[in-house]
Amino acid sequence: MIDASESNLRKDCQFINGESLDVPGYDTHDGRRVRNNLNDVLPVATGIKGHDKMSAALLASCIASIASILFGYTMGYTSPTQKDIEKELMSTTQFSWFASLVAIGAIIGSTLGAIMIEKYGRKTTIMLISLVHAPGWCLICYGHSVEILYFGRFLTGIGVGVGSLAVPMYIAEVASARLRGGLGSINQFAITIGILMVYLVGYCLSWRWAAIIPVMLSALMVLLMSLMPESPRWLLANNKRHLALLELSKLRGQFYDSEEECFEIESNLDQQGKISLSDFKEPALYRPFIICSMLMLFQQFTGINAIILYCTKIFDLAGLHYPTVISLAVAATQILFTGIACLVVDKSGRRILLLAGSVVMFLCQFLLGVYFDLIEVDGDDNKISIFGKFSHTFSPHKISILAISCIVIYIAIFSIGWGPLPWLLMSELLPPKAKGLVGGFVTLINWTCVFITTNLFHKMVSTFFAQGTFWFFAGFALLSFLFTLFYVPETKGKTLEEIEEIFAQRSG
Repeated sequence: MIDASESNLRKDCQFINGESLDVPGYDTHDGRRVRNNLNDVLPVATGIKGHDKMSAALLASCIASIASILFGYTMGYTSPTQKDIEKELMSTTQFSWFASLVAIGAIIGSTLGAIMIEKYGRKTTIMLISLVHAPGWCLICYGHSVEILYFGRFLTGIGVGVGSLAVPMYIAEVASARLRGGLGSINQFAITIGILMVYLVGYCLSWRWAAIIPVMLSALMVLLMSLMPESPRWLLANNKRHLALLELSKLRGQFYDSEEECFEIESNLDQQGKISLSDFKEPALYRPFIICSMLMLFQQFTGINAIILYCTKIFDLAGLHYPTVISLAVAATQILFTGIACLVVDKSGRRILLLAGSVVMFLCQFLLGVYFDLIEVDGDDNKISIFGKFSHTFSPHKISILAISCIVIYIAIFSIGWGPLPWLLMSELLPPKAKGLVGGFVTLINWTCVFITTNLFHKMVSTFFAQGTFWFFAGFALLSFLFTLFYVPETKGKTLEEIEEIFAQRSG
């Protein structure tokens, strides 16, 4: 076995007896790699493999995902605190607006984020999220009027909107193709941690004290994120090649061919210019844009945020005891299965998880509708009878297992498929030059759908009743299956450049 480090072997390959040799795969003019070379030889000669290490990219992804914990905490905050806030400050209608204002803020945040990630970089943008999260939560904590709480909630929404664009993009660009699926799922995993955290905190503390936790998280995020690398892709796009190589070396390790990856990214960037409206005529752009937009629409219109935001309310409506404890169990289930998604997404592929998720979500939403049609209700309201003489004849307690099972299974399967994958696919499918502007617009579509589904949930229940509302969501789950089956490509194991080539070939 030859005892030599990679750097020494490279030196020996280029200089033997003081004479410079041509190294296959290197351009002799600028030294940039153009094709696989020494990495093909190194494993044989030294036992060194040309694989990237996982630890640095994993750490960077986890630290960036503190912003996603804030995302989940913000989205879940209204579930355990609703009764106390309504008792102290707000009517039910005012609280409904308080809950949905985060989506309005996120719509603006996603627009700002599209500008910020291109101008300031992915890393810096994630750090800047704290500038709206911390003040927003302070206003919620110390505010004594509805208007102040509204404004605080709106500010936290801006932070969520920026983070929902910046974090998936940052993770996708610091991760290698081998690790991107699993690391990309960390984003959704962190969101579920935030949801469980706020359920626990809301169960133990008052709603005002619960608003202090995200202020501390914001400070922690800035401190730790300042130590993380910037996206090498963004650095190369901004003519900072030396820094990009340094960051790639930190992320991939000393035995990985960072020069090769750097050159591949540069080659891809060289073929692209600034995005313009005329580019939307090209299938290479409008196809991934439409796919990503539809994935975001289906993610929300299958009812996830209505369930998350009003989880406690749904169990109250179902007549179940200890709804807060059940909500905690649901959040824990979400964490467990999102963790599973991190492990399986790079093995099973994206399409199969989306397709299976659509089928199971359809069944769960349909059966939830059946449950609410069968249980007894007070008064004459909601006396529609889909099942004739069987409608509204069952005690909620006797068939409560149906509602619990449907929600838990729905949350579990969503956490594996439709939770993390639309965000992951957005970071994978959009071409590099479109990630900022078009990614921001796709995120805006997502948050517009969040606003619609969360703000109209109560109105839908009062108009179509609970069963009609869940059957509405079931219909979208069925549509999501058909859309995925015919239009969503598989991206497992492909580099971002190879994924872009899929749409380029189709447009050729």
